Amino acid sequence: MATHPDLLGLFEQAGVDQPDTPPDPAQWKKLLRGLNRFAAEAERNQYLLDRTLETLDQSSKKLRTKVDEERERLTSVLSGIEDGVCAVDRKGRLLFSNPAASTLLDRDGDELDGPSFFEMLEFHEGGEVLDVRQIVARVNRQETLRDDDAVITREDGSTIPVSCIFSPVLQNHIVSGAVCVFRDVTEQKEAAARLQDLNRELTETRDKAVAANRAKSVFLANMSHELRTPLNAVIGYTELITEDAVDFGYDEIQPDLDRIHTAANHLLSLINDILDLSKIEAGRHEIVWETFKLAGLIDDVISTVEPNVRKNANAFVIDCDDDLGHIRADRIKVRQILINLLSNAAKFTRDGEVRLTVRAESTELGEQFVFEISDTGIGIPEEKLEELFNPFTQADSSTTREYGGTGLGLTITRHFCQMMGGAITATSTTGEGSTFTVRLPAPLSSGANTEAIAEAMAALGTSRSNFTVLVIDDDDTMHELLRRQLGRAGYVVVSAYDGEEGLRLARTIAPSVITLDVMMPGTDGWDVLAQLKADDELCHIPVVMLTMVADRNKGYALGADDYLVKPVKSEKLVEVLERFDRRQATHHALVVEDDPDTRNIMQRNIEAAGWQVDTAANGRIAIEQLEELHPDIILLDLMMPEMDGFEFLREIRKHDKWSDIPVVVVTARQLTRAEVEQLQMVSERIMRKGNFTGPELVAEVDRVVRQQLPQLQDQSEPEPA
Repeated sequence: MATHPDLLGLFEQAGVDQPDTPPDPAQWKKLLRGLNRFAAEAERNQYLLDRTLETLDQSSKKLRTKVDEERERLTSVLSGIEDGVCAVDRKGRLLFSNPAASTLLDRDGDELDGPSFFEMLEFHEGGEVLDVRQIVARVNRQETLRDDDAVITREDGSTIPVSCIFSPVLQNHIVSGAVCVFRDVTEQKEAAARLQDLNRELTETRDKAVAANRAKSVFLANMSHELRTPLNAVIGYTELITEDAVDFGYDEIQPDLDRIHTAANHLLSLINDILDLSKIEAGRHEIVWETFKLAGLIDDVISTVEPNVRKNANAFVIDCDDDLGHIRADRIKVRQILINLLSNAAKFTRDGEVRLTVRAESTELGEQFVFEISDTGIGIPEEKLEELFNPFTQADSSTTREYGGTGLGLTITRHFCQMMGGAITATSTTGEGSTFTVRLPAPLSSGANTEAIAEAMAALGTSRSNFTVLVIDDDDTMHELLRRQLGRAGYVVVSAYDGEEGLRLARTIAPSVITLDVMMPGTDGWDVLAQLKADDELCHIPVVMLTMVADRNKGYALGADDYLVKPVKSEKLVEVLERFDRRQATHHALVVEDDPDTRNIMQRNIEAAGWQVDTAANGRIAIEQLEELHPDIILLDLMMPEMDGFEFLREIRKHDKWSDIPVVVVTARQLTRAEVEQLQMVSERIMRKGNFTGPELVAEVDRVVRQQLPQLQDQSEPEPA
């Protein structure tokens, strides 16, 4: 019989070698004692086991309860959120989905599995749709995937736009699966679509408004020719009639002619304001940069606005630096800025003072020219200052009724300042006056004193003659004598008292003839003559040596056109000058202009200066006339029927026989920068209608011809006196 190993151990401890043979009493007692111990230990072990099992059971129950509570809490959370949540294992098999996922997918949770879930979800990345294998592989690499434009296809075939994100689930730093969270974004997509539609409608509405405003501006800008042309005719005819009235003594009509001329110029200025603003709005205003002497421009502005300042019994105070030098800017726009501001100051001030201050100033922004226009007029309320530069704005509506104006001048002025890199500011006190300050960039270098040039230009501007004699001599008595003698003969005399001043004046006014002394301090007459003849712009001007030095051979060798030794009889000097005057009288001009009034005014002004003038109503007629004529100069309008000015210029520059004819463009067209550059290559000068008088036009034509046609001054040999 087999014996249990535990009993065998007890037998061995009791000294029983043969369990099957009954032991002796001593051994049996020992065996019983062992059995008792064994039974006691077994009972104790059973007790401990029971207690351990009881404890484990209680702990297990608590743990199960806690797990159930956590599961219930997590399920409650996942069930409570509106986003769909699905969990998948590493192979993409669906492990869990919340009620929101079932609702969005239109499937019960027990109907979902991995393949069916991924078949319903269209997930994009980089414009491509990712399948389940690609998504699982990316997640297993611990990548997070997001698509805000994913799509779910439901059981009934309908689609829902969702925002979807796949995130890896890690256990002990190893990917065990992924969780997918997706949200219905139908409302957001619809709102975005509505917003996009609204933005598109707003953009279309804005574009239509901008296009309409731009079309209006372009229309007004294009109307400049039609609006200015008849006004220029009124102004031009008024100037001609005024001259005739003075010549024939019709003093009684002079005031009426002045009123017509003033009213026409006022109307032209109003039209110019409207057209300027339209060009700014249409983006058609461009800067024509040039370097010029500021003092000459200031003198021109002063002479233009002074009558308006004096008209209201105002004092006109000028405070300018002696040596303003040069400025690089748009000459026409700087002039308009100053005239606008000074005209406003004059208009709103009565029995007071208008002051113009011009100075150069160093600032943190570099060298600047500062123009201050101040007055003691009605002033501007402080609350109106900020609105002052807005279009159609004046400080008070009654201002327009009392003083007139469009309310555009300051708007245009500010735009012009900004276009040239400058700025304008204003300060004012009601009842005490206003100050407008314009700042424009200044070049680093400054030029020489221009008082003599200003005086010369003023003399030219007030004369009806276009024949100017520049006298270069250091003798005051000689200047006075020649001024009287030549003045009686109808010549304009401009004086220079040394060689340097003479050269500056010659470059500025381009005189008809120069009389030149030899013995002068500084640069003597020989040096002046040599510089005149070496200058491409001055070498065509006739030079008559008028000196005590009897060295005709040297004078002729250096290029003098005649040589007279002092003292000279006035008759002899006038005779020599008349020879050059007669050459000029033989000049021939062709006026190409479609407007008959403008054409007639230009013809009469140029003929009054001794020119022969032919006219053509368009470019085609002018081409036909050029087959028989060879004018010394062509005055050309741009906007004409059949053949406009641009086509005409292209045509004549193709032919050698016409290519050397100088052309002065006279137009009311608003030119772009490209058009200006194009015209500058094929013409000598561009003049804007309404910006010059008849005498100024004649002077410019004379200047161009004398610079371009030296052969006209070489037709006769000089005769020694």
